[in-house]
Amino acid sequence: MHRHVLFLIRIEHTNQSESLLHHIFYLEYIDCPRTFPSLQAVRRSPIILPYIFHSSSNVERLMASISGTERTEVLYGTSSVIDKELQLFSRAKNRVDTCMDHTRPSLALGIESIRKSFLDAKNRDVKLRYITEITTENISYCKEIMKIVHELRHLDGIKGNFMISEYEYAAPATSHETTKPSTTVIFSNVKEIVEQQQYVFDTFWNKAIPAELRIREIEKGSVHYTTRIIEDSQ
Repeated sequence: MHRHVLFLIRIEHTNQSESLLHHIFYLEYIDCPRTFPSLQAVRRSPIILPYIFHSSSNVERLMASISGTERTEVLYGTSSVIDKELQLFSRAKNRVDTCMDHTRPSLALGIESIRKSFLDAKNRDVKLRYITEITTENISYCKEIMKIVHELRHLDGIKGNFMISEYEYAAPATSHETTKPSTTVIFSNVKEIVEQQQYVFDTFWNKAIPAELRIREIEKGSVHYTTRIIEDSQ
């Protein structure tokens, strides 16, 4: 049997473009409520919204949905890109999955705020998975990343960059200058887009090989082989 919880939520109106979550306060909750509070207690400003839902529900996504803050946007500028990445890590509750091309591991370690966001998330028991193409040029950085994330995997020829949490998706555009951060990022907290991109990551993850195996191949000069069954279409 599901346990129901009554949350009284106050939404403060703001003209700023910050996330609505910064203006939400959970006033109280009551187990197994049978009735709503009197409608006479509902005032227009600030608005008090009674909402009944299963206690396992995603509160952030619920509020984004009922308040119209679900969005997909393109942001420009290096600072905007880094801010969105830091935001995604800071809000994650259970996991952050990251997929980056071979040029990005050095930046993940070289930009202190990003490195710290990984460590802070790990300290909050957020599971961190990371996919990249491990090469002779970035192997030293990948070894360092292995010490930070829970698991690192290698995928040949990976292109594009994105990271995803339970609620948000951010995709920094691939930079032509491999030693500099991206200047464009696509961000979305729309449920359907987040779920689609999670499927993409999981598909890559299942095709990737453990970082330890790839590192041994590079250091021993060996090549890994895969066996596939090809069906005759005729």
